Amino acid sequence: GESGKDRQRVRTGGGDRYRVLLLDAEHHTESYVEKTLPKAVPGVTPEQARKCCLEARLFGKSVVMVAVKEHAEMHTYSMARFRLRATIEPDSTAL
Repeated sequence: GESGKDRQRVRTGGGDRYRVLLLDAEHHTESYVEKTLPKAVPGVTPEQARKCCLEARLFGKSVVMVAVKEHAEMHTYSMARFRLRATIEPDSTAL
């Protein structure tokens, strides 16, 4: 959704850009995501985490950030350690 684009953070560095996505899951409560997503992805605030959770609930996924592939994968693995369902996809908005 459009609100996800407002939250995208682009990391510096070379390489293709990938979106880190929070996927909707029944065990993702708003309070759990608000508490754990900032631990899993540095720079994400509790407010951004709450918005990601709500967007994922409405649309099935929410963009947490945009990064080079290796950083995107690292953040996805970190999210998985907190039982947050996540994946990456190429960022089609990158030029």
